[in-house]
Amino acid sequence: AMEFINNGDIISLGGGSTIAELCIYIKKLNRSIVLTDSITIADIISRNKNIEVRINTGIVKSRTGCVVGPDADLLFRGQPADKAFISCESFSMSKGVGSENILVGEVERNMLRYAQEKYVLCDSSKLNKDSVFTLVAANEITALITDDDADPYYINELQEAGLKVVVAPGFYPRRT
Repeated sequence: AMEFINNGDIISLGGGSTIAELCIYIKKLNRSIVLTDSITIADIISRNKNIEVRINTGIVKSRTGCVVGPDADLLFRGQPADKAFISCESFSMSKGVGSENILVGEVERNMLRYAQEKYVLCDSSKLNKDSVFTLVAANEITALITDDDADPYYINELQEAGLKVVVAPGFYPRRT
């Protein structure tokens, strides 16, 4: 994902453990602005004094640390991002990017809506699955980024359908 990010970018970041892993690299940027709906992500990134961190307002969901509510998307509507990165609970060509949490999903849907480039980080266990709430259609994202445990036949199907898919090497022991 860092291959798509440059110093000076305005970046929207969703919540979740996958995005938190990306933050290890993002917090090395300079002159960037990060918009987020996650107090966890804001805490990680704000340790770099060279990045301005803006967080939305609303109600903090205790399990995820994401901020939701009726006006929780105002930050993303008011400050369009160059790039948005979110994670998800599911991804399929037919249903798109899915979430099990409708409140978080609605905020992150708007995060994507107001970004010029839209990236979805989705580990391979969530591919070819559907969720309760669709954030965005598959053909509306810039790229899907997944790990090298992804089924190569499914990745090929996605690419043949016109979706840009980036398969990143995993940093974990191989499953048997």
